[in-house]
Amino acid sequence: NNLKWLGGFFDGEGSCSFCSGKTKGPMVFIVGTNPVAIQRCQSIFRNNGIVAGISERSQPSKSSKKKRWDMYIYGDDAINLITVEVKL
Repeated sequence: NNLKWLGGFFDGEGSCSFCSGKTKGPMVFIVGTNPVAIQRCQSIFRNNGIVAGISERSQPSKSSKKKRWDMYIYGDDAINLITVEVKL
């Protein structure tokens, strides 16, 4: 099941935060060095009606020295994930 896979991946690579900068409000972040896994996360979110952006970091991961990708969700989608979907 894709949602179970996503839950496990988020447990290891994800976080929730509150932004106070340019984009204010809640944020859900998933960070990884495997672009295929990050794209799979984005696809699962998209298939469940949630818009998730992906950006490639200009600097590699400090621990592994590999390229790093960030997937992020802001605003109402993030609130819904934090307050409703996390109960899955």
